[in-house]
Amino acid sequence: MRNLQELSKRIAELVQLLSEMGDLEIRAEISLDEGVPGSSDPQVLVHFTGRDTPILTADNGRVLDAIETVSLDILGLPDAVRENIRFDAENFLADQTIRLRKVAHMAISQVESSGTPHVFPPLGPRDRKLLSDALLPSGLSYETLGQSSAQWVILFPKETTAQRASPEAQQSRHN
Repeated sequence: MRNLQELSKRIAELVQLLSEMGDLEIRAEISLDEGVPGSSDPQVLVHFTGRDTPILTADNGRVLDAIETVSLDILGLPDAVRENIRFDAENFLADQTIRLRKVAHMAISQVESSGTPHVFPPLGPRDRKLLSDALLPSGLSYETLGQSSAQWVILFPKETTAQRASPEAQQSRHN
């Protein structure tokens, strides 16, 4: 994105419109992080505060996710840019990241000790990405199965991981 200030302004205007339409008492603070030196991918965090933030985080952050999705759809940003923009409310996303990392580490331990795959419950796209980021360092393979909103992740033990490293591996498989 060439102009982070312009992007920030457009996001702020959309958030203001959505909060007025939903009669929500929320404020959005937008922080810009130029990222790693030499990287062209900036990080943008839209952080909500205010009396109605519990509405945003209820039901596993469904409204927060909807506001993010609608805002980014309206802006018409390419996927590469969208991936670097996050919406959070009262540290919900940060807490969710910590929780999913703990769940991932427990599943890794279980799979390594038992030698049997672990199936995670269905997760939304954001949570699957967070889970994937937490699973990747384990070296174990995992696969995303299902369609649209009903997708879940299966983590495989090392023996299966070695077998799954064949050239026939599907795109939805990792490692």
